[in-house]
Amino acid sequence: MLLEITPSGYAQMTHMLNALSGGKMLVILEGGYNLRSISSSATAVIKVLLGDSRVCELENSFPSKSGLQTVFEVLDIQNNFWPSLKPIFMNVMSLWKMYCLGKK
Repeated sequence: MLLEITPSGYAQMTHMLNALSGGKMLVILEGGYNLRSISSSATAVIKVLLGDSRVCELENSFPSKSGLQTVFEVLDIQNNFWPSLKPIFMNVMSLWKMYCLGKK
């Protein structure tokens, strides 16, 4: 499976997780195949951890159709185990429908 997460994507995830964890995080660098990509992503993550608060370029981007479909499938499965996710699932579905209607 090819995820294609950009350095900005890793920075955004780090920023979000850092906020959720109250700044208590452990970051582990695992191997990979593209050294340029790994170094760029690691740099982006470290900058966030050091307090770089520049606005992320992901703010005005939208998920791909296949990416959102995967999120829907995962949420649908997880609803069986954590019913508390149902409101989140319904909210994401309604937002996606509004987005799709606006694109036509």
